[in-house]
Amino acid sequence: PVLRRTPSGELVLVATLATKKQTQLISVDASSGELVHRGIVGHDVFASEAEAMEALRARFCGGKSIPAIVHGHAFLGMVHTSTQVQVLVASEVRRDPLPGGHSMCTVGRTQWVSAPLPSAAGRPPLSKTDGEGLERLKDFTVSGFHFYSETYDLTRPYPSPRPVLGYDPNYCWNEWLASPFEKAGLRACCVVLLQGLACSKVLRVGQRGVAVALISRKNISNPGTRYNARGLNDVAGAGNEMESEQIVWGATLAGGVPVEKWSATMWRRGTVPVHWRHELQSSVTAPKIVIADRPFEQGARFFAAIHERYGGRPMVFVNLLRCDTESGETGLSEVFQGALRDGKKKLREE
Repeated sequence: PVLRRTPSGELVLVATLATKKQTQLISVDASSGELVHRGIVGHDVFASEAEAMEALRARFCGGKSIPAIVHGHAFLGMVHTSTQVQVLVASEVRRDPLPGGHSMCTVGRTQWVSAPLPSAAGRPPLSKTDGEGLERLKDFTVSGFHFYSETYDLTRPYPSPRPVLGYDPNYCWNEWLASPFEKAGLRACCVVLLQGLACSKVLRVGQRGVAVALISRKNISNPGTRYNARGLNDVAGAGNEMESEQIVWGATLAGGVPVEKWSATMWRRGTVPVHWRHELQSSVTAPKIVIADRPFEQGARFFAAIHERYGGRPMVFVNLLRCDTESGETGLSEVFQGALRDGKKKLREE
């Protein structure tokens, strides 16, 4: 994508999707800051970026060039206020291959592009609270910790049966930032951003090449710092839960025709899925584990959700809690085992 500013101060987004052989011109309304796109061939839809740029120059500056503010790889989101718009662009990415010719892109560098709304003169500026909130949003670290794919749904275990825009919202980290694109019917122009790790490498095994990919995606249901995101919350999200998978694939010959074969292993890790918390009593002693009066509440919902996500396949739960007098984790371990029994019973009943 490219961001350009016209001589009158209007911001124009230029998007060429990997899934479509066409370029779209997306205008920003000078008053509201909302995205405007009619989807008319020859007006804001063109066969190539060169044709789109020619039309843009003819429309706004008599054929003269319009300098680019930034060239990027993907739009990650947008915020508009009463006086300005802010667009987040991935300016540098690392691409790693996936089976089927797909690729996953790790964001290496981002850029926030700010532009005032031409028709916003005389409007009051953001309040101090809103201004501070916007700055905190812009300070959030994206580079190095987030990734996306333009052609494949990375929010589900491989192989995903859904298209890119059929993503699981529990693993999409820019849902709110993408809402201006969604409202304008342009959700495909803003990538689905995941948090975690995505990388792959081709290994040589004799005369053959075997590719290995590792994908770790963080669930958005209950994120937080170490002692603040513990156990289940009100939406049955386990604290800081991370789902990981390893995919191995390579091509073999079947009747003289190359056929891609693959295998995948899945695991996930999070805090114990019952209601509990850590209580910090001192900076020099270990935090105290406090178990809620109704620890199993929402537990059945948690187990049902992961049972459905993995298609009802058998799952193995590994208890990593220390069962000794010094750790203080024995009571939590017993409650965890009770939650497992309760979850299995309710799944059988359903």
